[in-house]
Amino acid sequence: MNGDKVTLIWKDSSKSNIVSGTKVQYDYDNTNIQNSDVNTEPSAIDVIKDKGVKAVLKIADGTTAKTNDVSGKPIASTSDTKSYSSELIPYDYLAAPKTAPDYWVVESPATTGTDEAAILLTFDTPLDEHSGIKTDDFIFTAADGTKLDVNNVSISGNTVKFTFYGTRYDSYFTKNNKISIRAKSSVSIRTQRDADGNYAGYTPSNDDCHPNSICTSLLNSCIKV
Repeated sequence: MNGDKVTLIWKDSSKSNIVSGTKVQYDYDNTNIQNSDVNTEPSAIDVIKDKGVKAVLKIADGTTAKTNDVSGKPIASTSDTKSYSSELIPYDYLAAPKTAPDYWVVESPATTGTDEAAILLTFDTPLDEHSGIKTDDFIFTAADGTKLDVNNVSISGNTVKFTFYGTRYDSYFTKNNKISIRAKSSVSIRTQRDADGNYAGYTPSNDDCHPNSICTSLLNSCIKV
């Protein structure tokens, strides 16, 4: 605790039973696309980032969990703090988005029954729909070296959807083909705005800036190799 700020620290391995939520479902809203893969054993950090700016802080009363300050002394539960709400929304949310490639999805024209294909890149926290991302912020390349030009890009929840129109790429979106994905260092993606009016920006990792291959499938699934 420093002045009017409280910093809570979890280790990467901290289990989610200390926070609300036992699984994390990654999907894209407003479409028929839903990843069947669910993170059934998320860490505490996974669950908190999945909630994003809507995460709720509630200090337990000691019977269900024990929360101590840096000196080791118990912190009063929010239910014991009569002058405040029993549930607090964090004022600052500075957890920058990270890609979650294990949950990326490819959808082929055969699945939609249209002439559209899509690649959905999942992140570990909700994103701002007005991040300013452009169609060429990620580079998609077929196994034969053909660059796949994106026609439209949109954000919903924690997922960025890249859409390819027309039939010119149909052969690349048939089952078991591989498509390489690479982020540009200048990509513009950020979290939703927090209560302090700020955003946390995405910075591509070294892995994100190097080609990652995913396998197209008629079952809306993908594999990072």
